[in-house]
Amino acid sequence: MSKFKRHERDMAKLVGGRRSPASGAVWWMKADGETDEIKFECKCTDRASISITASMLRKIVLQALPHGKVPVIFVRLKVSDALVPTDWALLPAEDLAFWLNKEADR
Repeated sequence: MSKFKRHERDMAKLVGGRRSPASGAVWWMKADGETDEIKFECKCTDRASISITASMLRKIVLQALPHGKVPVIFVRLKVSDALVPTDWALLPAEDLAFWLNKEADR
């Protein structure tokens, strides 16, 4: 299994979602995966850094918002410091604040 498919599988499992067939290449299921609340893209590298562009953000926003879902980009980096997690999630700050406030109300 390629590192890209493994990353997609790992993130789908982590958030209780499912991978898209053909990594989002089919017209009826864009993005790399989704849950009931989010659509996500996965980006991974064997390096210690990765570039996230405005066009990447726009792409996942256009795939998520028409379905009422939060756009998320999962990033996997090669990290040599044990204190720094390998996997990260990038999502709109407003959505993070909403979820944090929702949890506080419980």
